[in-house]
Amino acid sequence: MATKTQRCLSSLSRENPPRFSSPNPEKTHLLAPNKFQSYIRHQCKSGELDEAAKLFGSIADQGIELNVYSYNIMITGYCKNWKIDEAFRIFKEMKFQGCKPSAVTYNILIGALCQSGRVRTAQKMFSEMHACGLSPIFSTYAVMLDGLCKNGHIDDAIALFDSLESNKHKSSIELFSILIDGMCRTGRLEEARNMFDEISNKGLVLDVVAYNIMLGGLCKKGMLLEANNLLIEMEEKGCLPNSISFNIIIQGFLREKNNCKAMNLLEEMRRRNFTPNEAVTSMLIHLAMEDSRFLATLESLPDPV
Repeated sequence: MATKTQRCLSSLSRENPPRFSSPNPEKTHLLAPNKFQSYIRHQCKSGELDEAAKLFGSIADQGIELNVYSYNIMITGYCKNWKIDEAFRIFKEMKFQGCKPSAVTYNILIGALCQSGRVRTAQKMFSEMHACGLSPIFSTYAVMLDGLCKNGHIDDAIALFDSLESNKHKSSIELFSILIDGMCRTGRLEEARNMFDEISNKGLVLDVVAYNIMLGGLCKKGMLLEANNLLIEMEEKGCLPNSISFNIIIQGFLREKNNCKAMNLLEEMRRRNFTPNEAVTSMLIHLAMEDSRFLATLESLPDPV
């Protein structure tokens, strides 16, 4: 049991957490680059961007040469705090100062642009990256592909994926999954199924994420027999369904009023000690008001997390 002194110290530490003091801007020339980079990174992570910018500016003002790593820290800080225009100001400044952006720099900016819905600008950055002779890293392709898909630009996403394949880049299950998910979300299920079937032909092994995406696409279209067959198939091929798999298909059957099949799957879910998500739990509560069998099933399942 904690002593009274320990409780007091714990209370004080919560009320007055220790602060990470910034160095005196006038003495930054005395710091090794890795030291001021650590200070700036900490301030950015803490959301204290003004302090980070002040220190960053003082370093430049004293004629200390900033490297690409230093610029990337500041750009990351602005992007993670949704100040993308400020991130671009730093990006332009680094180029003006003769510091060449790296693939990581472009990756940071492209990711932030995609997440904020500015996909066309992200595409321009992607093209600029190529023009500068930089090869996109895997995560750049993943971020760009995901951004295009989530913003409804499926044809552009397919073109990007095809260019990746034609340039002899190694395919990955993650990139396939991103594109299949985009197709399912926009109702292009037949194309999604064709691509899903193509994965095995590429020598790749389907994982539970890819299966769950396809299950979701089939259920969304009301193709529950196909979804159920896929659930069986994935296990036969050695890919064990997870809690998400069962929640997807149970929700599909409940939505289509196929309560008998939903009950069977719920029993299997209980046997595997899987947890229903909020959507399934909410639907079960509604059904339990009309059918006591669902109340018993609901009470036998683990609580949603």
